[in-house]
Amino acid sequence: LPAIRAALDAGDLKSASEVAHSLKSALGNLGAMVAHGVALSLERAGREGNAAQAESDYTALSAATAEYIVEFNQVMR
Repeated sequence: LPAIRAALDAGDLKSASEVAHSLKSALGNLGAMVAHGVALSLERAGREGNAAQAESDYTALSAATAEYIVEFNQVMR
């Protein structure tokens, strides 16, 4: 997430899209499907040059990832 934030702050939507793509794959492998879907949307927004959507997706991705981490930690106890 920090790399996506840095790319967005720099206005580098291409890099944000590339990092979102990698994160999307990892989230899918972990079964974090809500976060996976948001990462996919962010990846597309970055590819399409839609900065507003990318920002919105970043906020949603941060929340979905945090939620998944909480759920994962509860399962692992």
